[in-house]
Amino acid sequence: MSVRVAAIVISHSQPEWLHKTLIALQSQTCPVDEIVAVDSSLNGDCSEVLKDFGVKTIVRRADKNFGALVAAGVGQSTSGFVTNTTANDLETAELEKLHRAIGWYWLLHEDSVPEPNALEQLLAAADLSPSVALLGPKQVDPTSPKKIVQMGLTLTKAGAIFSLVDGELDQAQHDSLDDVLAIGTAGALIRSDLYRRLQGFDRHAPNLASEIDFSVRARLSGYRVVVVPSARVSHAELTLNGLRPRRWLGTSPETAKRRAEIHLQLAYLPGYLVWLYALFLPVSGLLRSLWQLASKRPNLVFAEVSAAFWGFGTLPVRLLSRTRVNLNRDIKYSSLRPLRASWSTVRNRNRLLQDHVDLEPVALDAAPAKTPSKKFSGAGAWFIFFALLVSSWQYWPTNTAAVGGSLAPLSSDWFHLADRAGSSWQNSGLGLAAPSDPFNWLLAGIGFFWFVTPSIALATTILLSRSIAFAGAWHAMGLVSRRAWLRNLLALAYALWPSFVLAQNRGLLGAILTWMALPWLILAVAKLATKSPDNRARGRQSSWLGASGLLFAVVALSSAATALLLAAALALVVATRPRRIGVLIWVPSLAVLLVFPFAWHLAIGLGNPLATLSEPGIPVGSQPEDFWQILLSAGGASWLSGLASVALWPALFLLLAVVAWFTDRALLAAALSGFATFGAAAGFVLQRIDFAALGVNGNAAATGSITALALLLAAGISLDSFKKKWLTTLAGSFGISFALLASLGAFGIPQPFSVLPAPELKFSSVRTVPAIFEAEAGQGTRFRLLKISQEDSSLFSAQLVWADSLLLESNSTAYRFALPESLADSDAFWSVDALVANLVSANGADLAPAFARANIGYVMVPLNDSVDLAAALNAVPELESVGETEFGWLWSVKDASAAAPPNPNNQTWSITKGLQLFGIAVFVLLAVPAGRSRRAQGVGAIFSETDFDEAEPDFASSGAIADSRDGGAN
Repeated sequence: MSVRVAAIVISHSQPEWLHKTLIALQSQTCPVDEIVAVDSSLNGDCSEVLKDFGVKTIVRRADKNFGALVAAGVGQSTSGFVTNTTANDLETAELEKLHRAIGWYWLLHEDSVPEPNALEQLLAAADLSPSVALLGPKQVDPTSPKKIVQMGLTLTKAGAIFSLVDGELDQAQHDSLDDVLAIGTAGALIRSDLYRRLQGFDRHAPNLASEIDFSVRARLSGYRVVVVPSARVSHAELTLNGLRPRRWLGTSPETAKRRAEIHLQLAYLPGYLVWLYALFLPVSGLLRSLWQLASKRPNLVFAEVSAAFWGFGTLPVRLLSRTRVNLNRDIKYSSLRPLRASWSTVRNRNRLLQDHVDLEPVALDAAPAKTPSKKFSGAGAWFIFFALLVSSWQYWPTNTAAVGGSLAPLSSDWFHLADRAGSSWQNSGLGLAAPSDPFNWLLAGIGFFWFVTPSIALATTILLSRSIAFAGAWHAMGLVSRRAWLRNLLALAYALWPSFVLAQNRGLLGAILTWMALPWLILAVAKLATKSPDNRARGRQSSWLGASGLLFAVVALSSAATALLLAAALALVVATRPRRIGVLIWVPSLAVLLVFPFAWHLAIGLGNPLATLSEPGIPVGSQPEDFWQILLSAGGASWLSGLASVALWPALFLLLAVVAWFTDRALLAAALSGFATFGAAAGFVLQRIDFAALGVNGNAAATGSITALALLLAAGISLDSFKKKWLTTLAGSFGISFALLASLGAFGIPQPFSVLPAPELKFSSVRTVPAIFEAEAGQGTRFRLLKISQEDSSLFSAQLVWADSLLLESNSTAYRFALPESLADSDAFWSVDALVANLVSANGADLAPAFARANIGYVMVPLNDSVDLAAALNAVPELESVGETEFGWLWSVKDASAAAPPNPNNQTWSITKGLQLFGIAVFVLLAVPAGRSRRAQGVGAIFSETDFDEAEPDFASSGAIADSRDGGAN
């Protein structure tokens, strides 16, 4: 029996593809009886193409709803059979009769080009069974016709859209595929009576959900939905690849896909579950966004959140689709369960995508792959790693907490440590509503690794600092050389650079952490900036993005000046790799989130923008050096005196860096030398900034890490370019000799150029105040201790101490900068000043009200202070002697229970802290390595995700710091 077929062609602003589709439509071995074109373009280009091909029925409709466009085409499909009569003029019975005469509608998108026998094969399959009413072709890639992009759709057990065949090489392995849950509409053949019974496509459904919804409703009505593998259609998937105007979907393809899944859930879930699902949509969207981050799919985070709120906000419209689902239902939805994708099917698909190789042929004359360089263990680097650990034996923790330099004990309670991070109230002296030092986030992160006693974790970090810095520098040196011995030499020089060793010796925690993190940061950013041909490494690339953000934050929290220099370097990388800007721009975002409130308060609130450049921790000054001293020893080497005592071995690498200017990688060498100079200049300026509130000047030890690493990378270019073996051996021998001489100082052994003094770093218990005072604080009292010191015969200084205010995490830069002006003008300040004057003079004044107003419960005098001061305090009737403690002579205030309660503004949580914590969580989830890189479960080829390419950075043969020919996309 002959059937009539009307082709419904939907076009939207793609005249080139429409031209190809119409040619293919006219070339069918089984020609259609009628062509109805529906053009939703905003211009007339597609309509002109249709007229040129002689299409008589053209419907112009500026609509982006797919169901409405198909309905418009179907409504005009009788024009080829009735002369001078439109469908609107016909009676319902006559229209139905004409629809039955047509028999089938063949839906074609403008980007779906059927092969000549496609319609013939679809009709032949339809004749095999009267229950077949919806047929779909095998969709293939136009650029690679042997690659299948879709052969039927289904839903997973979790409700995600799932493509049954995704990106596989067509080897006839799926040619027996038959019944499916749903098919795509590109090339779909629909029986006209089915279309009338289902009342067309659901206009309330999003575009990407309407085709699945139509197929499922056909199944529920008792019809079969099949795929015909012998019918092939080339489908470019312009919508799913984001190549159409955004107005077509109204959002990104990823968001549209998630919206479609939410709509289908609301349409087909049982009634008792749909309200629960709808109620928790916003929460589930946030949770799923975190899961997408952990699964290394950051491009789906916004899609999850926005789609969830979209579903919740348009719930009434979604529920209208449920009424259409229940019309003409002959079977239960649960009976379709065998057609849905099982968990094992999803796992197998993910595994297949992971193991899938590129289908494109490899040219025979392609350049051979570079010989892989030795791994860390194969290069003998582990031996140096542990040797450096042994060389740090003087920093082995002999007690719980490291003290000295910028260090002080951390709280023994990790939760207190985390509580102080991001706090907006400072328990220093009189108390202050101000952001805490961003460095506290870093302290909380370090303490988490041994949360039982965080101070142990900090002391262990200092012990491992040389070894960790060596490991990072070893991997970073792979950017300029693959020679194992050269990477060992350069990394060893970095770990033993004079200013780094001195920073460890003096307990300069900010500088130590900067030297440790910098090489790893350079490596991670290089991974992001370099495009790799391996498209399967998206998960690892996301991990590098998370690691880069965390490492940049570590540097910014440890040394703001160093972070500013790195931001300038990152801007240069972005300028040379503009197509990677979408990834690289996020690297400093976490650091900005953590530092901005603190920097804003210092710059705007206190009017001192330079205060942000002060080193974190207890203030430690340094002696200003000449520029050449900073350049040679990277800052902070003022323990050397005179030209004869300068550590000369860094000068060797400076010379080699200059030699690198004359190699074939001169541009890269010049850029590295320039950054080394900028690092030294920054240290030179920083040492001359007088932070009056801190009583110290700046320190160049942290910024020196940029100088050292840049010089060593440039020297690596020079050494790697030596072709003569004897030159390489000579340079390497000199370098190793100087490095060994430098390392002798680390063991305390005299050497020709310098002798490293004994470490200033000591180890003690975590207690910072007398035990009785600490015990009372542990019971919930919030008294303060007044510490009085005698500077000379007529000058006294006083300090208000909380039980936890001498801990490292309670150190407040904002309080110290606020003290000279705003705090000094307060009544509380002068009240304490008068109290101290009355105490040291023992003039018999009534001091009980002053003690109560200041909430003081104890008074302490250091043991080495004047005996006269102790005698004066013994004469104060409001005080009772406790005796001698390890911290000084102690007195308790009588009737201290009458003291005022703590300040009600003592709040440690805020919206700002919540946002900062969320930002940290996001980057941590990104940084966690993925077990297997895989695509998101779901539509795969239909809804393609943008892959992050794995990068193996190798500038060993490049002539610039970056190549603008990089084609990496975001």
